[in-house]
Amino acid sequence: MTRHSLEDLRQRYVIKGRRLEASLEEILRADSRAGARAILAFIEKRRFQNRSEGQRLRKMLGFEALLWGEGQDAVAGVDEAVMSPRPPQLS
Repeated sequence: MTRHSLEDLRQRYVIKGRRLEASLEEILRADSRAGARAILAFIEKRRFQNRSEGQRLRKMLGFEALLWGEGQDAVAGVDEAVMSPRPPQLS
């Protein structure tokens, strides 16, 4: 098995976020180096997060699609503003 530079793999697939080819994923899975396992774990975590975000967005689109199906042409969303309570004003 050809050993790939961990720094090269990290740059390509962690830093630059390139898609990991199936053949290289098999090589990483068979690689005994801790750094290779860490790179693969990072990629798998990113995949999970991407799938989760896609599911969240599809669920939100379902609400809009329902309204569009009922003839509503203009559908708007509201985002909550994250604010903390104001401190009491001293007189």
